[in-house]
Amino acid sequence: MAEGAAERIEFEKDGAAILKEELLKLAGDGKVSCAQAIALAERLGMEPQLVGRAANELKIKITACRLGCF
Repeated sequence: MAEGAAERIEFEKDGAAILKEELLKLAGDGKVSCAQAIALAERLGMEPQLVGRAANELKIKITACRLGCF
């Protein structure tokens, strides 16, 4: 595997761990608002869909969705 590919894979693993950690911090009651999810995606430089997938994996509900995405 090329060095660049290994770095990308490691970054993706770290990014997923950071995303899940941040989601758990936001979701003290098991819920995160759509605005919070989108803000988190922007802060981490990720697509909102990735935040939605991570929330699903963690059984976190996304509430007050503005666009019906979650």
